[in-house]
Amino acid sequence: MCFTPKTAAKGWPRWRRYPPTWCCWMMPLMNGGEVAQKLRADPATQHIKIVMNSSLGEPGIRNYFTDYEAFIRKPYNFDDLLAIIRRLIR
Repeated sequence: MCFTPKTAAKGWPRWRRYPPTWCCWMMPLMNGGEVAQKLRADPATQHIKIVMNSSLGEPGIRNYFTDYEAFIRKPYNFDDLLAIIRRLIR
């Protein structure tokens, strides 16, 4: 299933029911860090592994949010993404 809301705030009610597997850092009205914090704060979604992706470097993201399992910078290489996914599902 692919669900692409216009803003993260609009997506949140649906994400509680169908948790995301991928979240972009830069979204309107609520950034990826804020979405991730909501996921971590909710017992129904706190188990989800979070992969942050952004065109910003990871140090820029870590200034705002640190509770994620992996980071990949855009544009990303498919093999690098696949390696992250394999590591997280083990």
